[in-house]
Amino acid sequence: MQPGTDTNLVPEIRAALPVRGFRRVRRTVLWNVYRRSSPPIRSSLECMSPTQLRNTLNISKRHRYVYIDNPKAGSSSLKSALVALELGVSVDSLHHRQFHSASQSPFARLDDFVTADPIRSLVSDGYFFFTMVRDPLTRLVSAYRSKIEKNTKHKAQILSRMGLDPADLSQPVSFADFVHVTAELSDLESDPHWRSQTSQTLFERLPIDFTGRFEDFAEAYRTIFERIGGQTDELRSPPKRNASGEKQRQPDFFNEELRATAVQRYEADFVNFGYRRG
Repeated sequence: MQPGTDTNLVPEIRAALPVRGFRRVRRTVLWNVYRRSSPPIRSSLECMSPTQLRNTLNISKRHRYVYIDNPKAGSSSLKSALVALELGVSVDSLHHRQFHSASQSPFARLDDFVTADPIRSLVSDGYFFFTMVRDPLTRLVSAYRSKIEKNTKHKAQILSRMGLDPADLSQPVSFADFVHVTAELSDLESDPHWRSQTSQTLFERLPIDFTGRFEDFAEAYRTIFERIGGQTDELRSPPKRNASGEKQRQPDFFNEELRATAVQRYEADFVNFGYRRG
């Protein structure tokens, strides 16, 4: 029996064995159990879907940590280094799908643990929970430049809310339109790239041991890798990936009205992570 296995749940899982598509049924059974039995998971599902929560928590059984992914806060650089450490390979040898695709990720997921409350099991087993945050306004600019201006699939949500065809990603979306749409979205509805960081990092919903700042990325990186025992020669310095060139920051994108709208939308992030509002 693997660590984090609750023998009382095994019959419930075994009951699904004869059903076609067992993996999907098993996952459904486990998430129903989590909703009933795990207060942290039940609370987390108020701000993101089960699939998003599953993909947000990157669990290393080898190094005993849980990385809570927060897009547009250095996640590509950090995750590529974590994947390289997990696989024991060079960062340069990785394909981007190995740290961006959940199906190819080497990390364990919550539903790999057959227990009523995997968060409690991970905490009791001494796992290190950590995440990264970023100035809310520069993060919003970064999301716009990398996901909206470059016509990625994430743009579809914004187009749909604007009453436009979400299949035609070539349609222009101004930064003003983007800000106004994101302001109307709840965290549960939002794409992870513009969901509030308070919800995306599961602040006060999970027992986070360390929250690093994108603005002090090198220092945060060293702290994380010292803690998880990952200071190999190659990984002493963070790799650089996905820099979207958003050096212009707020004055180049925000007028007074847009800044006020964005500050109101992400007020919790300014309060919880200590960023200034202007």
